[in-house]
Amino acid sequence: MTLTTTSTLADCIETDILERAHGRARELGLEPRLAARLADRELRRVVGRLAREAADEPIDERRGMLEELAVGSLLVEHSAADMARIGRVVDALDPADVRVLREIAARTATPAMRAQNPDWHLADGQARRQTWRASPSREGLMLAGCVHLDDAYAPHIVAPLVIGSRAHILLEVLCAWS
Repeated sequence: MTLTTTSTLADCIETDILERAHGRARELGLEPRLAARLADRELRRVVGRLAREAADEPIDERRGMLEELAVGSLLVEHSAADMARIGRVVDALDPADVRVLREIAARTATPAMRAQNPDWHLADGQARRQTWRASPSREGLMLAGCVHLDDAYAPHIVAPLVIGSRAHILLEVLCAWS
């Protein structure tokens, strides 16, 4: 077995990311978008940074998540600056945190909760808070700016949990990662 330098491994990972992005763009009919995204020098640097981070990552699952983040960032319509921000958010998250974030985002109020509170936003926010409170990822998600408590309702009721805009972008970009 030959030892590979991090930069060589990062180059291999970046090549794989580009191949996967081309394949997915073909499947989804997004070739023109991908071509435009690849012409964006800043976005290419974001993808290169994610490839280097993936090369340095010792945990296979997290490496795969970083690679998928790079692939996804080439296929969505968000700016290079947004993708760089999302890359920094992911720096603070483990794969388990992203799975919990998906669960929270999918969580909505039960019919009984909605019957008690017809304000769907508030009821859904309280349902999400229940999922968040039971999770070991709650501090990481809050510190990364993925979620926050909507204190506009306090002190009268339990503040609902709100998913931040960066978290929505993160989940969009990582939609194919599991």
